[in-house]
Amino acid sequence: MKMNFKILLLKTVLIMFISLFFSQASMSQTTTKKVTQDSVQTIQDIYLHTRGLQYDKKDGDETFRKIANSALFLPRICIDGLLYSFGSGANYVEESNIILRAENFLYFYNKTLGWYPKIKYSSDYKLAVGAAVFYKHSNMKYSIGAYYANRNYWDAKISSVYIFRNNGVLYNINLSGQTGAIEEMKFYGYGHNPLQDSRNAILNPNKKYGTFNQERSKIQLVTGAQISSLWEFFYTAFYSKRKLLIPDPNKTNTLVNVFDLETLPGIINQSNLETEQLYNEFSCRFDTRSNVKELSPGIRLEGYWGYATGMNMDKSQFIRTGFDAAFYIPVILRNRLIVPRILFDSVHNQNENFAIPFTEYMRQPAFRGVSSRHLLRTDNYSMVTSLEYQWPLTQHFRGHIFYDMLLVSQELKSLTLHQNPYAIGIGFDLNQSHSEISRVSLTTGSEGFRFILTMGLSETNSYRSNWK
Repeated sequence: MKMNFKILLLKTVLIMFISLFFSQASMSQTTTKKVTQDSVQTIQDIYLHTRGLQYDKKDGDETFRKIANSALFLPRICIDGLLYSFGSGANYVEESNIILRAENFLYFYNKTLGWYPKIKYSSDYKLAVGAAVFYKHSNMKYSIGAYYANRNYWDAKISSVYIFRNNGVLYNINLSGQTGAIEEMKFYGYGHNPLQDSRNAILNPNKKYGTFNQERSKIQLVTGAQISSLWEFFYTAFYSKRKLLIPDPNKTNTLVNVFDLETLPGIINQSNLETEQLYNEFSCRFDTRSNVKELSPGIRLEGYWGYATGMNMDKSQFIRTGFDAAFYIPVILRNRLIVPRILFDSVHNQNENFAIPFTEYMRQPAFRGVSSRHLLRTDNYSMVTSLEYQWPLTQHFRGHIFYDMLLVSQELKSLTLHQNPYAIGIGFDLNQSHSEISRVSLTTGSEGFRFILTMGLSETNSYRSNWK
């Protein structure tokens, strides 16, 4: 009995041992096989095997998407590169009175050469097209750009920029040269109501303005210092020579047939319609917006003082002063803004024996009712008021609805809100970094309908150095 129990116990232990051995061998083989399969299988293979599928499902438009992606690959690369060029280049060619952030200047996707197109079109005028090329090396940047419509309407500009930081202050030095011509410029006369102002000496009261062509050359230096995130200071100096041309005196709407040039201020004689100016200006800017590249609430204030003196036959001397105040007020969301803005400019004659040339009075590019070729209202004091609603469409694409009004007067106390030129419209603009890349606007108002398209050119800033 005992022997049978021992034999039974021995058989049981032997069976358990054999079973355990083969079990371990089987587990070892299975594990090895599993590792081998995992090393060659993808997640997609495991996904299909788990669900018993041989092929994955395919969307009906997958083939179309592959074809479209392949076809659009090159255009996407070109557009991306063009936007990068815009963001880095437009600032240097068109915007002198800004201080670029160091990271925007030093990092341009390791590229040193770029370009972008320049387009300027208005419904009341013709199309001008061109391009700009820029080259970056270390802290220096060089650019050259031009646009052309015809021999009487073109512009060319070359500039160099040097930016550096010292003791926490960011400095910007911009030296540029510019030359060009504009045809069919329109001078409406002095005063709130030019047709009733005795200073205009109008020969033909049936004409609202007199036309002329202009040739102008300029050498300019702009230096800037950003001492903090809020404060920026600028010094601007330029030499400018302007020549007025009457292409066809037989036309009834030319300047010589609408105004008496012998009494028009600043005109020496009809055979010498020239001005030659040396201008110096100091300005400062205070900006509380946290991110000027995007729609953000805050306040932007800018003031300036400038002194101009005539050279050679131009004996004029005058002082320019003014300010630009804009308030970015959020509504509903922080990037939906109502922006009330006031731009005020004034000019004060310092030579009683020589009147200020009418071409050297204030310009109002911020008034969107007419193009920069129109000298719509000219006087000692000028003010552009606007109310605008801005909202984002994408990161850099914005929409805006606006209302502008233009006020002028001979004396400050005579500024009035009665019967002033006005404009109301809607527009869209593409922005990159500190510069406006492109703008489309539809405007109507006291001066009629206007459509404008610009690319690579900034048309609405109020910098005196950019006045035409």
